[in-house]
Amino acid sequence: MSESIIEIDRMPLNFVAAASPDRVERISLRIRDAIARALPSAIASACGRELDADTSIVFIDRLDVQCSVGADWSKDEVANVFAGQLVRALLGERSLGQPVAFRDRAEFLAAFFSAAVDGHAFSRWWLAEFEGLSALPISVCIRTLSATEGVLAWEALSRLSPDCQHRVLLALAQADADRMLADVSSHLSGRLTPTRALMSAIDAAMAIPLPTRSHRLIAALILLAHDNATAVCAKNLAALRAIDSLFDAARCGLLADRPHDTETATIVDWCDASGLDTCDIATALELDALPLVERVRDLRSQMAKPAEDLFDFTPFGGALVLAVVLVRKEWWSAWRDALVADFGERANSMAAWLALAVTARALNPRHRAAIEGDSVLRRVFGVSDARQSPAWGRMVKRALATALAAADPAISEGARNRRLETHLLCWSNALLIECGRRIPGCDGASFSYLRAQCLSFPAVVASDGSSARLGRPPLDVLLMLSGLRRAQVTLPDGRMLALAEGTDS
Repeated sequence: MSESIIEIDRMPLNFVAAASPDRVERISLRIRDAIARALPSAIASACGRELDADTSIVFIDRLDVQCSVGADWSKDEVANVFAGQLVRALLGERSLGQPVAFRDRAEFLAAFFSAAVDGHAFSRWWLAEFEGLSALPISVCIRTLSATEGVLAWEALSRLSPDCQHRVLLALAQADADRMLADVSSHLSGRLTPTRALMSAIDAAMAIPLPTRSHRLIAALILLAHDNATAVCAKNLAALRAIDSLFDAARCGLLADRPHDTETATIVDWCDASGLDTCDIATALELDALPLVERVRDLRSQMAKPAEDLFDFTPFGGALVLAVVLVRKEWWSAWRDALVADFGERANSMAAWLALAVTARALNPRHRAAIEGDSVLRRVFGVSDARQSPAWGRMVKRALATALAAADPAISEGARNRRLETHLLCWSNALLIECGRRIPGCDGASFSYLRAQCLSFPAVVASDGSSARLGRPPLDVLLMLSGLRRAQVTLPDGRMLALAEGTDS
């Protein structure tokens, strides 16, 4: 049975009495003292058991209560009558008024998470409880609540809409995502979820465009919590890590299918090949071996196709659509032409890096490093994997910025200086605007809408980077209407890129 709590911020009291001025002052002081001393116990008595089973959190901005009391009454009588009127007014406002109500604390936390990623968390009076977090970055706020609220925070995350969950995950810095997983491993205990549910959670998380493996594991835990909040526990996290590692190793062709007497022996062999630690291996051995072995073998069979049919997964499928727009607008080739004088044969690779850098900022400016470092995208754009973060000197950066400005002065007009980053952001904005123009009904749409509704889907890319199959975006006919559902373009360095619908490989 829950214990109901009623919190009153301020209670101004106004008195109307037919008495002489000096007697009115004595009466008002006596009634104020009675209410201050006896009201808490009187309210508890007036509520009875009516609210004990209610887990709701209700916020009422203002409550007017009128009550008549006798000047000769005792303090307890005054407090009891006033408390009765107060409770009746409170219950009436809750049922017939327009309070801000949440069915339980998890829903209240979900409201904070949603408001936090929208930038409104600390301007809502009913979220005043979280004002102590206002000086912290949103990522730290999410991590802090997951640590202090435990399972309730994960249940709250599971109640968010898929779009809001995605925005919460993207708001998480990698360090905070790692801390959240460490807290689960250290503090939350529970039973192991059935193997098929764990594998389904990993598969669903893989379909969400996320920057790191830690984010993917958090997404999988949230999906588990949707059906059962207590599923968020250290044992399930270890199982998800093991399954995720086995799936990745299978996709990369690292798991040999040697003959073994049992499926369990096969899993042990695969765990060793995947480099799992002892804890995760122990948890993997508790899983139902047969469906896990069948799923891994299925992934391996996909990798056993002829070389021309091999595809690699990337969560950033929207970058491929943006690449086609860059080519069709001839911006990419214009950058290459502007760089030839300074870089000669290296102009193609330098222009490819600019194309990827602009695309990453357009697709997700907060996590552009993860997009720029995605090996599948680097293969498509023609960017070498030799160095993930170019350490170019000032002269090279100035040459790149000059090339961007020379390619289309109208787009770079907003850049007031010669810093490379400023030019890249100008071009990324121009790219999103152009992308919106090509999609019916999206001309003039906000950048956040285009990113979330039109460019957020995975893709698989051929091993040579020449073709890609796109997952279906939230708007079902987006690619068909935009003319990009089946697109084939020639990149500035002469390579072909063909986009097609479907991720069946």
